[in-house]
Amino acid sequence: MGTADLRRKIKSILICLLLIGALFIALDESFEVALRVEGEDWSDGMRLSEWGNGSVEPSIVSYENNVHVVWADNKTGNFEIYYRRSLDNGATWESEMRLTYTSENQTNPRIAVWENNVHVVWNKGYVNSTDNGVSWGIPFNPFPAENITAVPDVCIYQDNVYFVVANYTYHWIVQPSSGTYWTYVLFKELTWPDWVIIEYDNGSFMDMFVPEVAMALKNQEIHIIYGLTWKSFIRQIYHSYSLSAGVPGSWSSPELVVDGLEKLGISMAFDQDLLRIAWSEWVGDSANNISMGTNTKSWNGTWSDHEYVGGAYGMTAVSGYYITWGEADYGDLGSNIDGIILVSSGHPYFNWHDVYLENDTVHLVYIDAWEIYYMQKNATEPPSPPTNLNAFVEGNNIKLSWNASSDDGFGNDDVLGYTVYKSSTGVSGNYEFTDWILATDSASYSWIDSGAGDGDINDYFYIVRANDTTNNEEQNTNKVGKMVNSLGRGWNMISVPLIQSNSSAEHVLQTLQLNYATIQGYHAGKSRPWLHWHRDKPNYFNDEIEITHEWGYYIDMVNPDYLVVAGKVPASTQISLKVGWNLVGYPSPIIRTRDDALSSISGSYNKVEFFDTSKGKEVAVESLDDMNPNLGYWIHVTDDCVWDVP
Repeated sequence: MGTADLRRKIKSILICLLLIGALFIALDESFEVALRVEGEDWSDGMRLSEWGNGSVEPSIVSYENNVHVVWADNKTGNFEIYYRRSLDNGATWESEMRLTYTSENQTNPRIAVWENNVHVVWNKGYVNSTDNGVSWGIPFNPFPAENITAVPDVCIYQDNVYFVVANYTYHWIVQPSSGTYWTYVLFKELTWPDWVIIEYDNGSFMDMFVPEVAMALKNQEIHIIYGLTWKSFIRQIYHSYSLSAGVPGSWSSPELVVDGLEKLGISMAFDQDLLRIAWSEWVGDSANNISMGTNTKSWNGTWSDHEYVGGAYGMTAVSGYYITWGEADYGDLGSNIDGIILVSSGHPYFNWHDVYLENDTVHLVYIDAWEIYYMQKNATEPPSPPTNLNAFVEGNNIKLSWNASSDDGFGNDDVLGYTVYKSSTGVSGNYEFTDWILATDSASYSWIDSGAGDGDINDYFYIVRANDTTNNEEQNTNKVGKMVNSLGRGWNMISVPLIQSNSSAEHVLQTLQLNYATIQGYHAGKSRPWLHWHRDKPNYFNDEIEITHEWGYYIDMVNPDYLVVAGKVPASTQISLKVGWNLVGYPSPIIRTRDDALSSISGSYNKVEFFDTSKGKEVAVESLDDMNPNLGYWIHVTDDCVWDVP
């Protein structure tokens, strides 16, 4: 059998699949629209294809408020790839753009986005935009020269673009009438010169090949699933993954995930740390397979048992907890199973719908009367945030504590757990996932950052957010932190920029132990403004000094040491200043210039000084000098005023 014969055989299989889909439609005369959705909180369908003779195979992604859609359309006489975008989370859409200009059919586009970088791949090419879809590069074909048997998929993480594709080669044996073929599942990062072989299979001609592949990634963790057919339909679904950005040698051996009866439409997406796949499969035995059903299963190191979601004859699409599938009649739409929310039913063949979940919005594209339509819904309202988040120094550790969300056992009872995020690049830095705390209907929770306390000289900041059972995470920005101040021997002037749960000097200065001898504070406007504490004096001669984030303090160090404090990051602080000199802290973890930090009292102050430890005296803070969160400052004001520190 020659190459032309091989292509004719594959074409015959595809035609058979189309005829099967047409038969399903003919059996149900009421099937008029491509999609029906469950629930009343979906927006109205909005047509995206401006006009055409056949819009098919839409694919959708979103990033923040930008939504991107691609599809194939044969309005020019052959299928080309078209693109359209929304910059306001799907409310309005810019005009469609044509991305390809060829004489060959360009079909089955897939799209991925990271910030302003948009990447589109299809059966014969790839193109990208680096300005959020305003302009596009020149399309080119990045795939191997062999025949592609599966629709390629694309994913992106930061500057890395990843492809997966399946293809085959045919090898003659003795004479043209017989031969063997080799099927490959191939993976590649855009800039790599070579492809990585994930699957290699050889067998009798046309008995097995790979018609479908799908890919999902989270950070450097990449997963691929693919289906192996027997003659036409998929019989087996395999899974392979890499924890090292897909580099050669890092891939797991392909694992058989699903076996048995004929299947169609495999798809995959991450749901937080859980990997979820979906597919359609014949229901019944091999002799009486009169209907199909959509199934799902998940992976977090091992695979769960598969679960039936609903009836379907067509391809599936999955995004987190949301699954779409095609259905040939208006029968039972199924039910919610373990958080799987049924979204749609529609065309009974091929990928004619797609779903994408980001934050609290579900984006959906589908075909109706050969045009592309878009609709969206808000996912269930996120839970209320935890309250009273705080941080404490406990020896070598930092302890976080918080009160439960009002939806954790006491309200809607829908909190699944709490996510801890940590930044080591400043209060406005990059907060990365650190840990997950399962909700237990408790009134309060705590978490330990082991080794991050006394002895670790780095600053850290933390956010804790509640997550519900439908993959919604509330977006509170309440922060706590741990900050470190290096103190030299002798006098230092300090401030503590974090709100303390216990403001006694003994508690706040606990990490200094016996390495300090004297503390002094000054509160302007008081009849006795100076406060003193000396270690070598009896308590009845000492003042009780509280150390708070509003004020500055002198401390005399016997030995150099690190002052480590933890507490709440103030959203803003108001400090009442009296005419004359005021000894204040700088209650913000963000370094600002003097004029910027004191902008709220501009015109009301004429001098600012701090104690220079190296010089042993106070020196002036000039206009463009930075104000440091760990330093105390003298501010001389000409009238009573309130300093608002952002």
